[in-house]
Amino acid sequence: MPEMLFYEKPVPLSNITHADWKLDRSELRYEFADKINSVVLAGIEFVEASKDYPIVFAKAGEEDVPVALLGLRATGNLYLNENGTWLSDHYVPAFVRRYPFVLADGPGPEPVVCIDEAYTGFSQTSGEPLFENGETQPILTKAMEFLGEFQRQFDRTKRFVSVLKSNDLMTEVSATVKDENAAETHLKGLMVVDEKKLLALSDEVVLSLFRSGELSWIYAHLMSISNLKRLTHRASAQ
Repeated sequence: MPEMLFYEKPVPLSNITHADWKLDRSELRYEFADKINSVVLAGIEFVEASKDYPIVFAKAGEEDVPVALLGLRATGNLYLNENGTWLSDHYVPAFVRRYPFVLADGPGPEPVVCIDEAYTGFSQTSGEPLFENGETQPILTKAMEFLGEFQRQFDRTKRFVSVLKSNDLMTEVSATVKDENAAETHLKGLMVVDEKKLLALSDEVVLSLFRSGELSWIYAHLMSISNLKRLTHRASAQ
């Protein structure tokens, strides 16, 4: 998973180095995500995200991961306004919401909590303190809980993807989308679930997907593909 996608200066969080640091979240701004045109999703987000974004699968290093498309090719993120705020009626993926915190591999078996020191919401003067007398404070405790839950859900998502692959349900697609001006954008290297193969699954596998709640993820993904047309219209409008 591309953990450091938009982290400019990620460093391990320390109750010594960052003892007097504060985080001001009174005005949420997402300008740090303005250049990205896709973002990783956890499976549990599919139903909400499918209302706004096309959900497809793509390569991230050696992994196949689900992503929400936020733009086309070089458009960047089409879901931000000129002030760097996410358009209010659209779902903000958890991958984005966890910023400026992130989990990273550490020297031991447990992941390390890191922060992006370049984030403008950090200061020593305003906002909520991360630490007090070396102890984590509520805003940091909540952020760490969010990171942990996101990691658990993404681990579950990786297992879900492995089930799709082991049952040969993934198929690579190419698409050409046109905007109102007939300008074409070619999308390659993306994968979707093959619905014909899905319908041919054994009852045992289907029941397992149903019982886990992950069958709904598949259908949310399939229904979300129609959002490609809406994304093209958004690109034309901007």
